[in-house]
Amino acid sequence: SLRATAAKAVQAAACVAADQGLRRGAVLAAGEAVCGFFAKTVVLLLRVGPAAVRGVVLGGGPGGPPGGQASCVLMHTEAVLATVPGPSLQEGQDLFAEEHLSLSAALRLKAHILELGGLAVVVQGHAEWSTQALLASLRCGDWALASDWRPKDVRWWLRKSAAEVSRALPAPRTPGDRPPSDGGLREALWRRARRRAREVENAKKK
Repeated sequence: SLRATAAKAVQAAACVAADQGLRRGAVLAAGEAVCGFFAKTVVLLLRVGPAAVRGVVLGGGPGGPPGGQASCVLMHTEAVLATVPGPSLQEGQDLFAEEHLSLSAALRLKAHILELGGLAVVVQGHAEWSTQALLASLRCGDWALASDWRPKDVRWWLRKSAAEVSRALPAPRTPGDRPPSDGGLREALWRRARRRAREVENAKKK
């Protein structure tokens, strides 16, 4: 039946995804030819299932369903404040994600984490694929997979992102007095992720 065939395809995709290192905490870097919203972006995977994959766009713009009011994700380092108990997204570095937050809720929780001496960054972009579609995108080079994001890169991104936000405040008072764009950080993060993805791919070939 069609249902049985679809179920087999989903299960096959899940097996391939596991073999390729497509898992929670892995990082995707957009391909050179990708344009539009995803140009030079990095996606941290938060959920990888047999049928669907969801991630957060690091350094991206607003995301979420049209009209949605809970599209923010707070990335942070405080295990005691993680609303969903479980292991860190990254081995060797505490990193947790609070999803589906309003901007005001994300900012309140961020302030609390900073008071505790932790690191926290609010991001507002997310990406979702069917597992089969993402595997196809990896095969054609639209995305490159870094199956492990090194702790030093995690710390670098958290600190740089926090610094970018601090420099961007307060809001500009005149049209010519604009806060710095995250373009520099976004591209630097993308280049790091692309380099890591190449290292992972080369290691597989040895």
